[in-house]
Amino acid sequence: LRGIPGLHGAILLSPMLPFEPDVIPALGGIRVFIGAGKHDPLVPVAQGERLAAVLREGGADVTLYWTNGGHGITPDEFQAAQRWIHA
Repeated sequence: LRGIPGLHGAILLSPMLPFEPDVIPALGGIRVFIGAGKHDPLVPVAQGERLAAVLREGGADVTLYWTNGGHGITPDEFQAAQRWIHA
């Protein structure tokens, strides 16, 4: 996320951490919204939690939003992301 001019944040929906980075990226000042489902058959809860932890270790301001859904985007997740954008 760092190194892209004008990037101040990211919305990640049903994301995973495919590997542990050797070096945690410097993400100070970057806002990240993670929306994920507690019953996602593709991305276990632990993956979302670990991704949030890695981003926080890098200094990102992470909002982790859980739904009771699966891998799809729910209306409440979409609305939470909209609120996050405008916060």
